Amino acid sequence: MLNIPSQAIAQQVLGVGTDSAKTVPDKLTKHHVGTFAAAGVSAPLVDGCVAWLACQVVPEPHNQATYDLFIATVVGAWADDRVFSNGHWHFDDAPEALRTLHYVAGGQFFVTGASLNI
Repeated sequence: MLNIPSQAIAQQVLGVGTDSAKTVPDKLTKHHVGTFAAAGVSAPLVDGCVAWLACQVVPEPHNQATYDLFIATVVGAWADDRVFSNGHWHFDDAPEALRTLHYVAGGQFFVTGASLNI
C-alpha cells in the first residue's frame, strides 16, 4: 500500500520514517497515526493522506537485490475528493494542509505548489 501524505501530517511522516521498526515495533502507535480499512484490500490506509494506492509487487529479483528497487502494479486507488475529482488534482482550491508532501532529505520536505496550465 502506498499512502500519499498531506502537509497536515508532516510531523508524523518524519517520525515514522525516522524510527526503525527494529527498535520501535509499533511506530504507528508511537506517532499517533490513525488508519482505516478499505473494501477489497487487507492493508490499512493512513488517516491524513490524500491518496492511497493498493499495489501488487511484480517480482524482479535482480532489481530488488541490486538496486533495492521494487516494481508494482496498482490494483486499487482512492483519493480525497477535496483535492482530486474528475480525473484531476485540484490543489489550487484546497487548503494548504491538504497539499501532498514530498521528502527530500535531512528532515526537509516540499509540498505540491500552484498548478501550471499550458
